[in-house]
Amino acid sequence: MTRSSLPGRALHVSADGTATTLMTLQRGAVDHEYVAEQRLLVLPMVLDDVTHAYRWAP
Repeated sequence: MTRSSLPGRALHVSADGTATTLMTLQRGAVDHEYVAEQRLLVLPMVLDDVTHAYRWAP
């Protein structure tokens, strides 16, 4: 499971509840999506009008 957390971090939360910071996000990162089949983390940046995509697997 991944989730965004203030102040601007993308976290991986393991089954046992341990949170690991994946990256620090700029202001404006919203409504992210992780597509497990493609190991793809998608981060829309609304203030910059761009979308970033990263390959990632736990």
